[in-house]
Amino acid sequence: QTIPVPKRPNMAMFETQSIEEIVRLINDSKGRTMVLFTSTKRMNAVAKQIRDMGRIPYTLLVQGERPHGELAKQFAAETSSVLFGLKSFMTGVDFQGETLTTLIIEKLMFAVPNEPTIEARCEWIEKVDRENPFYAYLLPQMCLVLQQAVGRLIRHTNDRGLIVCLDPRLVQGKYSSRLQRDLPNSPSTRDYTEVADFLATC
Repeated sequence: QTIPVPKRPNMAMFETQSIEEIVRLINDSKGRTMVLFTSTKRMNAVAKQIRDMGRIPYTLLVQGERPHGELAKQFAAETSSVLFGLKSFMTGVDFQGETLTTLIIEKLMFAVPNEPTIEARCEWIEKVDRENPFYAYLLPQMCLVLQQAVGRLIRHTNDRGLIVCLDPRLVQGKYSSRLQRDLPNSPSTRDYTEVADFLATC
């Protein structure tokens, strides 16, 4: 089943289907998963649903419930654990080996356009530089964030694992090629059978 683009009027469908994919990937990965979210509200909602329904048999660590350093330390030490985090978990952490086998990015992490500093920068680009602020600023910034997120998985020459982006805009749409341009050159698939086969070897 194809996950829709996370925009209205498809947001509810995206959120429902993304939870199903997150649960399936965590279980097929035997834990060993970090899931990156774009908002605290969404991250906590997914964590609550998974816990309330007992959908994974692994320790679930959620950013904000304990100090950042404690979560990172436990995730690294407890190989089968699962870590839910936000943008701040994209830098400054190093999880080598099996403890991080699957990295899930739920949504592409575009900056919020109406955040005051972002809005001011976009207005300057549009009025002074006479450029489209989305392509001149927001998209390049998002590409950098995506590179940082992907870098959480591959930290050593011997590391291997799976990077999953549940946001279909990475592979479809008018700017998908720009998003993919700076990512590692590695095999890709949209067939979950191939995903499951790969995880069975990890």
